[in-house]
Amino acid sequence: MQLTNKTLQAFTLIEIMVVLLLVSLLYYFAINNNTLLIKKDQKINFTNLKQFLLNQQYKNNASIICFDNSFDCVLYLDNKPTKTNFKLFDTNIAVYQYNQNLIQKQYPNNIVFSYSCDFFNKCTNQIINLKDKFYIFNDINLKPTIVNSTNQLQEYFTKPKEELKYAF
Repeated sequence: MQLTNKTLQAFTLIEIMVVLLLVSLLYYFAINNNTLLIKKDQKINFTNLKQFLLNQQYKNNASIICFDNSFDCVLYLDNKPTKTNFKLFDTNIAVYQYNQNLIQKQYPNNIVFSYSCDFFNKCTNQIINLKDKFYIFNDINLKPTIVNSTNQLQEYFTKPKEELKYAF
């Protein structure tokens, strides 16, 4: 009987650890973009504002606060300001409570706008009037509903009540 010296070819533990290290470094630097930094080609506006906040890495809340004199907005993560500053709008806006009565929100100090999302992805429900358009932010939609007049805004709030009334 002849004995053959068969050797199994396999990866060593060190080789597997090196590959895992390289893959994780590649993921960290190449794939996992730091979302705190706004890409130069990324324009933040009211239509993608909620998505932008929900994409941030935070534990408790993410907020955007805009100030009146310069319309500069600052991103806050867990109530701490980041180095991310941008302009969300360039003219005066009106911010209203989320109802058909159009009761304007009052902000402290020199703040003209604030929008935030919490740990459960619940974001501020409110209405923003900018350049003759109303942006309606609610928890249901990822993008705001946009209407062009106060009549359409009234319809937005009364239509679900009418549909619900006829459903039963």
